[in-house]
Amino acid sequence: MFNIMKCRYALFLEDDLELSNNYLDIMSDLVNIALNNRRIGYVSGYGNLWASLEEQEKNKSKLIRMHENWGFALTRESWKAQNPIRNAYLKLVSGCDYRFRDQKYISTLFSSIGYNCRYTTQDASRWVACHAAGMVRLTPYTCHARYIGVKGEHSNFLHYEKYKFDKSVFFPSKPSIETPTEDEIDAWYKADTENFQNGYEHSYIR
Repeated sequence: MFNIMKCRYALFLEDDLELSNNYLDIMSDLVNIALNNRRIGYVSGYGNLWASLEEQEKNKSKLIRMHENWGFALTRESWKAQNPIRNAYLKLVSGCDYRFRDQKYISTLFSSIGYNCRYTTQDASRWVACHAAGMVRLTPYTCHARYIGVKGEHSNFLHYEKYKFDKSVFFPSKPSIETPTEDEIDAWYKADTENFQNGYEHSYIR
């Protein structure tokens, strides 16, 4: 997408993410915001998976920090900025079954660049690389996708049930998203910095 086709951005979707009818439309708006601000490393349209329709309506113009990298898009500039860390990670997981990756080596890699991250997944390398590049990851407050990965490499029934992923309620339309201010981006970046200092944990788990 980036090396050969020279695309300005790319969208990646997984088979355990159920999309609403508005998903691609909201992603188009989010990508345009990211294209106009290099401090936005990733965007995703899944939104607040636990908010009621009433809560979503009250906050429908807002952006919030992403937790997981589900159904995400990034710009070519973001990809280029993250390449050094992402490529170092990919070297550590190449040539082996991903589930048997050397987690100690990966943790050492993260520590060597100043990151305390309890996760060693491929998405964890994206979170670290994004933050190291001075960027944030954003999603709308409104919900436009459901996570349906009840059983997989990083999920099981008890995890899925505990965090109530099956309770997500789609927002019925595409909202008008406010472009974030630099102060908002500063605050989100600071929150991510503090999260990494404490070992990193998703907001829905804490």
